[in-house]
Amino acid sequence: AVASKRRQFAAISRDLNQIFFDFPFAVPEYFALITRALIVLEGIALTGDKDFDLFQAAYPLAAQHAARLFGAKQLASMLGEAKAAERSWRALLRRESRQPRGQLPSVEVL
Repeated sequence: AVASKRRQFAAISRDLNQIFFDFPFAVPEYFALITRALIVLEGIALTGDKDFDLFQAAYPLAAQHAARLFGAKQLASMLGEAKAAERSWRALLRRESRQPRGQLPSVEVL
């Protein structure tokens, strides 16, 4: 379970690094330090509790902060849009996995 959690966080970290590389934009200089601190703290937590999930632990605070920033109505709307986008991507990936190699699936407009 610990190795699985570490792979999950590492995958997210790689994805973020790729996004920063593909779409250059300014992030605060301390961003790397915060990320490194989160990785270390998660490692400590996983040592004590092999089932620790950083995202599950952070969700209540993140949800409260997002509600304060955006308001409950806008946050609900954003979550609905994210769920719809996820469903579209999952459907696209399912279709893509059924396509012959090299043939691109049709893309639906969200």
